Amino acid sequence: MSSKVNRRSVPAAVLAALALAVLPVTQATAFDLRSPDARDAAITAEKADKVDLRSPDARDAGRVVVGRPPLTASHHDGHGINWGTIGIGGGGALALALAALGAAVAVRSRYHRPLGTN
Repeated sequence: MSSKVNRRSVPAAVLAALALAVLPVTQATAFDLRSPDARDAAITAEKADKVDLRSPDARDAGRVVVGRPPLTASHHDGHGINWGTIGIGGGGALALALAALGAAVAVRSRYHRPLGTN
């Protein structure tokens, strides 16, 4: 066998390697198996120059909302007694008092020694 390399075969081999390297790239774009919506979204994402790196909460804080009705406080005319509110407050106070009483009884019975023992 001869170890000489033909001068014409080196450029031809380089050209063939480049052609084979470019071939998969062109075939990949020709056979895009994504849906049309996914292709459009990818094109839009590639064209987007500005990317908002803020968190969703920060983006919403900077947004101006037009047309939201103003918040109003509930109005109580002052006549009569709101028995529902009084019942809720009284029930909460009773629950706290019973919890405190139960805790005191539990602590006292735990450390209480019978009379006559040292």
